[in-house]
Amino acid sequence: MHVSLLRKSILSLFIAVMALLAGGCASITRGTKDKLQVLSEPTGAQVTLSTGQTGTTPVTFKLPRKKGVIVEVAKPGYHTEKVVVSSKFAAGGGVALAGNALVGGLIGAGIDGLSGATLSLKPNPVSVTLRPLEPAAAPAESQVAPTAEPPATSPTVDPAAASAALPDQPAAPASGA
Repeated sequence: MHVSLLRKSILSLFIAVMALLAGGCASITRGTKDKLQVLSEPTGAQVTLSTGQTGTTPVTFKLPRKKGVIVEVAKPGYHTEKVVVSSKFAAGGGVALAGNALVGGLIGAGIDGLSGATLSLKPNPVSVTLRPLEPAAAPAESQVAPTAEPPATSPTVDPAAASAALPDQPAAPASGA
């Protein structure tokens, strides 16, 4: 009976040590940082993160999993684009967290949750297609084609003289009567 009690004690000790070693399993397997890749079309755009980090596309940043970031992508001659990258629960981190809970590593599950190891940055990669700026409006050219001859002008005609020149028209009544 002594052997049975010794086996149970060793087994209990083994399980306890494994639970402590497995603690923070996602923290160990996934880490607390994520690699955020930023791509642009065209390439060679300047990237500025809300954390202050900068780079030129294509570029990869190593960022904490548990903090979102705003990505600004700019290139001369193109509209600047901003993308919000959020920290979201990840399937891979959830599996590691569940493994901690099943093995009995509640301390490890807590560490994973607090460290952000169960999270991922999304969208990842950040892929941006930059839109060209509108070209400056050129001065409008005249829509009327120039002519070789100047337009004809109408001569100024005195209405009374014009009436007198028409013989079969009755004379206009005199005003003031």
